[in-house]
Amino acid sequence: VFTAYRIPTSVTTQALTADDAVKQAEQIGYPVVLKLESKTITHKTDVGGVKLNLKTAAEVREAFEQIRAAVEVHASGHDQGSGIRGQGLGKDDRHARHA
Repeated sequence: VFTAYRIPTSVTTQALTADDAVKQAEQIGYPVVLKLESKTITHKTDVGGVKLNLKTAAEVREAFEQIRAAVEVHASGHDQGSGIRGQGLGKDDRHARHA
């Protein structure tokens, strides 16, 4: 629907490892956002599950590990998260770039 009306959208991927996250970030293009994927953690920012404006492979790797650690602390035993979602920041996404 968005494409039909020429509304820009961000590329979204899912990573299960830090290496995957870095590869995908390089394909999407920096800066990127990483977000926790979890069925039981609904307020992802409250547990450190969202990292914004990541500009390098080192920042992506560090953010991935921080999110993974947050999952271990906050997720219930049966939901250790289903991965971490990566998303590009579009040129018009100025609010997220400065967060």
